[in-house]
Amino acid sequence: MRTKIVGLNHSSIRESQRQTTILQLRDHKLPVYFRYFTNREKGSFYLVINKNNQTHWLKLGVFPYLTAANAKEKAIKLLGEASNKQQVVAQLEFVKVAELLNWYHDRIAANQMLTQHSKQNQAIIINKHLLPLLGSVNVTDISLPLIDKLLYQPLQTKIALSSLENILAVLGAAFKRASKVELIPFNPLAQCTLAEFTSQRPKIKSTKFTHQLLKKQLKTLPDQPVSQQMLFVLLLVHATRIGETVSAKWEHFDFEEKLWRIPATHTKNKKAHILPLVEPVNTWLKHYKKHQNSRRRSPYLFAQLSNSRKPISANQGSAMVSRLANGKWSAHDLRKFARSSWMELGVDYMVGEFLLNHTLNKLDQTYIQTIAMPNCRSALDNWCQWLQANGLAPSIK
Repeated sequence: MRTKIVGLNHSSIRESQRQTTILQLRDHKLPVYFRYFTNREKGSFYLVINKNNQTHWLKLGVFPYLTAANAKEKAIKLLGEASNKQQVVAQLEFVKVAELLNWYHDRIAANQMLTQHSKQNQAIIINKHLLPLLGSVNVTDISLPLIDKLLYQPLQTKIALSSLENILAVLGAAFKRASKVELIPFNPLAQCTLAEFTSQRPKIKSTKFTHQLLKKQLKTLPDQPVSQQMLFVLLLVHATRIGETVSAKWEHFDFEEKLWRIPATHTKNKKAHILPLVEPVNTWLKHYKKHQNSRRRSPYLFAQLSNSRKPISANQGSAMVSRLANGKWSAHDLRKFARSSWMELGVDYMVGEFLLNHTLNKLDQTYIQTIAMPNCRSALDNWCQWLQANGLAPSIK
């Protein structure tokens, strides 16, 4: 059997994967075909149209990047267009950059592997910069000189190079993905980085949080709301990211083993992260839990006011830190301050990278696995002793 007629969907594609005699599937209602690749894990969707005594196979996209439902939706649209035209287009693809960007926006919004913070940042870049400046341009007209004229030159006078680098990265990722699933004939932005437009590099910003600010903050910390105190301590001691910190659940903290287990779904690189719990953090956490339970119980350390079953967002956490800092420094500044302080205290570079949960290459991963937890605990012990010498002490009773 070479062709099987089915209700074309995700399930029917997966069910026929192991039946190697089936080379392609055909939808029982629409002239939409799915052809398996050699490995049978992926395949291409086609719309077959007979026009003017000629048969046209129009490639709709590649599974699983394009779903069966979306393929059929595109096929219905193209069938309607074909009935009103003398010529049939070679394939279904984007015409305007706005179509491509809106498609990519929908993809990242539905991507379960991305954090909400990452989705929001990319959506802002698309809506605020890319769509207004490039949306009306034809995809076939896109080139590096045009990007330089319409995007880079106008923005480089208004925003920092680091922000421009992020904008170019999102644009490049959108075109790369569209090319990957064959919704554009080729990728005109295969090399679309900041280096293509300038030899300058974004300046690495030093932390705005200083030793002087630390002593001042620790002195006034007992006067702040309890939740802000706890958030500050976790960010300062462990140098965690704001998103993974505000998403923390009580069940992630193992007080017997003295470990904080951050699940992969909460981390930026989607890899589970384990941190040692050291004093005085243990004491802070126990006091904070008692304080929280006396008011309202929640599985989260930082629950929403309107719904204790959900955590606050990364943006809400950043706002908490901003209030604590009077707008002078951010949660990321605490992370950078901790990293530079660890270096001053003689913490091994790779131990610092592990504590920050930076993505490591295979050689570094092998090395860190042999020294990880004992050295990480020792590093945080020394760090906390230094913080205590500068005024860090539990203030939640």
